Amino acid sequence: MVSALTYVLYAFSALLKLYGVVSLSFALTALVIGSALLLLSAFWHPTRAAVLRAFPDALRAHLAPLR
Repeated sequence: MVSALTYVLYAFSALLKLYGVVSLSFALTALVIGSALLLLSAFWHPTRAAVLRAFPDALRAHLAPLR
């Protein structure tokens, strides 16, 4: 997972440099990715429940139950 995170940081940083945000690109990238991971870990259960409600019952039967 760490290698994937490094790749995402590099790709997002390169994208910001492409659009002219050179001085803050890596710091801004780390802030955005870190915030997204923190929010995902803090709100994992409600987010998973919302996503699974959209799945059909036949598919949901094969997944771990909601709490």
